Amino acid sequence: MVNAFALGSTALGLRLIGFTGPILLLISATLVLLTSALQGTIGHHRLSNLWSVLVALGLGSPIVVAPRSVYVAFTRTLEVLFLR
Repeated sequence: MVNAFALGSTALGLRLIGFTGPILLLISATLVLLTSALQGTIGHHRLSNLWSVLVALGLGSPIVVAPRSVYVAFTRTLEVLFLR
């Protein structure tokens, strides 16, 4: 349930930045999966709350700083995986 909310809120944030369509879902799902996986591994460490915030900021900052580059990178990845 938490991951579904995270996916929805991430998708909404990306929509506000200007992403649309399938690329929006791909980026949202990738962010949620990576964040969940990394938080699962650091969940039992000392200062896990701090690490959790740093992981989220690290994964999300490229989208805020350079959204066009992120869009191009995900589009090229899709082309390589599915169109060649």
